[in-house]
Amino acid sequence: MKFGQLSIDDANWHVLARSLRLPEGTFSKGHVLKDCDLARPKQVELRHVTDARMNMDDVGEDQGAWMLGQSIAIEDIRLSKVTTDRVNVHSSVKGIFAIDKAAADGLNAIEPAIAFACLADHAGVGIGTMIATFRFIPQAVHPSKIDEPAHSGG
Repeated sequence: MKFGQLSIDDANWHVLARSLRLPEGTFSKGHVLKDCDLARPKQVELRHVTDARMNMDDVGEDQGAWMLGQSIAIEDIRLSKVTTDRVNVHSSVKGIFAIDKAAADGLNAIEPAIAFACLADHAGVGIGTMIATFRFIPQAVHPSKIDEPAHSGG
């Protein structure tokens, strides 16, 4: 992923690298600026924005989160729809959630761009309880950053 300063006049269809707070509201990180969006920054005399451009082989945050969720997909869980760089993992049964703490810690140690969080080992869960989440911190990463956690046995 590459980042760069871009004139607001040239920002149509570019992706914001970070949130842009304006008096009338905020454009979130990852927002694709459209022609109709550009008047608001210009009103406060903003001249440049920082855009994010994916390399050809980068995996976007939503796709990466989904891929990581799929890597742990088993019969008794379901994955949420990917939203804002994360996928949540929900129990599809009532019971006790069990996690190998070393494996969970290992997922977080592999790559700072990927965050995994889950309930404590032996937590009681019901049907639909969110038991874990995968989050992508950057907007994109190289596929090798996903392959390692997906194959780590987590």
